[in-house]
Amino acid sequence: DKRDSSLYIWFRQKRERGCPVTGPILLEKASEFHRLIYGEHSKPFLASSGFQWRFCGRFGLRNLKICGEKLSSDSSSAEQFVNEFSGITEGYSEHQIFNCDETGLYFRMLPGHTLASVHNWPDGTKKAKDRVTINACANASGTIKLPLLLIGKAKNPRCFRNLNKEALPVVYRNQANAWVDRDIFRDWFFNCFVPETKQKLRELGQEERAILFLDNCSAHPSEDELISADGKITAKFLPPNVTALIQPMD
Repeated sequence: DKRDSSLYIWFRQKRERGCPVTGPILLEKASEFHRLIYGEHSKPFLASSGFQWRFCGRFGLRNLKICGEKLSSDSSSAEQFVNEFSGITEGYSEHQIFNCDETGLYFRMLPGHTLASVHNWPDGTKKAKDRVTINACANASGTIKLPLLLIGKAKNPRCFRNLNKEALPVVYRNQANAWVDRDIFRDWFFNCFVPETKQKLRELGQEERAILFLDNCSAHPSEDELISADGKITAKFLPPNVTALIQPMD
């Protein structure tokens, strides 16, 4: 009917602007549309949870957690960079174009949802906030995937006792807050990315030159600092606030 159609149009407009719409907000708006369409003296309308369930079923709506920062991104800057991309990467093959990005991993945090008996309320516990940082890097063709850079707090974690850290399947570094910083990134670029990339390109029969795209996070050194000794491997920053739109590793 008109009320439901108007409510759905309103819902779509709100979500396109990035505004969260919860069940109570939806029910309140349904009552408001009913009064506007049928008048103040119409038959009272009860916007109940049953109405919400049926409305969501008709229009295919689900209750989801909001993720990402796409609606806060700068779409005009992203579009301009995409238009300039072919010029920036002229002379590079897909094997020679790389992207990297960092993410936090809360490795001890339990799921936020659970199955539960109707006879018992699912009580929770304090969430474990222990985290590490991971930096992932690969080329555009997918033929070269560098070992993950893993950043923890401890220089020598107990779990590494009697282990050779250089033999791990990741590159392990440490920082007081388990974050990436300029020193760690610079070390990774020159001692991991450059030699690993040159070796892999050599195996693929490609010229040992590459360009690494990364966001302009304050923990990253400047582009002028991220150049290999022979000048064949360089870095290029993406514009601010475009990560969620165009950065593959996001």
